[in-house]
Amino acid sequence: MNLRNLPAWGALSAGLFALALAGAVQAQTVLKLGWTTSDGPTDPYAVGARAFKDAVEKASGGSIQVQLYPNRQLGDEKQIMEGVRFGTVDAGIITNAVIAQIEPAFQINDLPFLYSSEMQAQKVLDGKLGEELAGMLAKKNILLLGYMEGGFRQMINNKKPVGVPDDVKGVKYRVMQNPIYIEMFNSLGGAAVPMAWGETFTAVQQGTIDGLEIPIAVIDGSKMYEVTKFLSLTNHTYSVIELIISKRAFDKLTPDQKKAVTEAGKVATAQQRATSAANEKALLSGLAQKGMKVNSVGDVSAFNLTDTADGSFIVPGLSSGLPLSAYSTVTAVVNGKPITDLDTLYDKGYVIVRTLAGLDGVYWAGGCTCTGIDQDDAFSEDSRTLNKATTSIRKAFVKYVNTKAPV
Repeated sequence: MNLRNLPAWGALSAGLFALALAGAVQAQTVLKLGWTTSDGPTDPYAVGARAFKDAVEKASGGSIQVQLYPNRQLGDEKQIMEGVRFGTVDAGIITNAVIAQIEPAFQINDLPFLYSSEMQAQKVLDGKLGEELAGMLAKKNILLLGYMEGGFRQMINNKKPVGVPDDVKGVKYRVMQNPIYIEMFNSLGGAAVPMAWGETFTAVQQGTIDGLEIPIAVIDGSKMYEVTKFLSLTNHTYSVIELIISKRAFDKLTPDQKKAVTEAGKVATAQQRATSAANEKALLSGLAQKGMKVNSVGDVSAFNLTDTADGSFIVPGLSSGLPLSAYSTVTAVVNGKPITDLDTLYDKGYVIVRTLAGLDGVYWAGGCTCTGIDQDDAFSEDSRTLNKATTSIRKAFVKYVNTKAPV
């Protein structure tokens, strides 16, 4: 070998090594994950994001890097969700009510007093019903990787503690831009103010609104205790937060990477749920120490507003786009004529919905006044009378016929 060529060989070797190293770096796939709340240690969105990042990077052997963007760095929730849909954002953790703006079937999760416990909600969402909801969302180019949880939503305000429904009257509450939340607070006599999350802290601080409804962990993570005084434990809605990924981003992954991301979603969801549940008790105590006046609600059932002689609960504006697994085998008797066709039932403004946790409920859709219903056997399943409804659709609540769901 000509010794005069050794420097050239050394330079060539170094160049090849650098190219190989660059190729390895380029081979790593980056997924950008955004959410709108803080990156605090107990924020449920942040807890889920960190769990997903760790699980993905471990399962993929480092071939995928997840970059985290909290605090609305990628926009408000609707912007993140639309970005995921069109492929300009890779992934996000989004509140269920916002998901429902693009796939109305998800409204089922926001019905007040729908789930009586976290365990019950998890069983429903991890079952067939959750799978069908995910399938409907996939048609919008958004893939659902897990139903994480924000905890039950509570009422906070600067006017007065809430102990009975009358305490909501006249109080201006920020609500999500979702018809169920709007109708729920208006039905209680409050003034619902739809507002994007990014505007809420300042609106409370300046007195534009009196308060809002929010999970305990988000009260702490967003420092709402600095601008609100009263925290009332109404547990009115179980807050589902969905971990989603863009179909466009997912389709670019290798088969092994797709498997890693899918499995990581399951692992992260289980971890996020457990961590959030463990954090909540300490967070509640901490909020009291930070100056919030916390009160329990003795009789939450008093908030289940009724408008019928038999105690039926009515939901306005609920979309008819619910998944088929939500429906019971139903016989409705209208004017003495049995009807089993779901489209016909919707035309008449009602439908029976059954979750896989064993919960039966009457959910109403539309805005009609139903008349001529056989009051003795308006709705029946397997010869068991479920619920009867006699009036127009104008309340925002649903009542379980069977509240003892197996969990």
